[in-house]
Amino acid sequence: MSEFISGNAGIIRKSDVFCLEIERPSVVDKYEDYRVKAIYYVGEDENLLCRSVTLEIKETFEEIYKSFERIKKEFEEVE
Repeated sequence: MSEFISGNAGIIRKSDVFCLEIERPSVVDKYEDYRVKAIYYVGEDENLLCRSVTLEIKETFEEIYKSFERIKKEFEEVE
């Protein structure tokens, strides 16, 4: 397995990711897809910023949950 992941914001190291989350469709836009997002920090000290990368987009919660579990397992194998 690679030590890097790619998404909508480029390539980041898996070791920089501190959280994976499932983003659900908003109430306003009921046609928005479910997404798996990796959240990480960039910068140092007072310039530290929280960013996120969308890893996968699926249409149903069941599909995104399976993707989430697969990605989570991949992250655990790297640690």
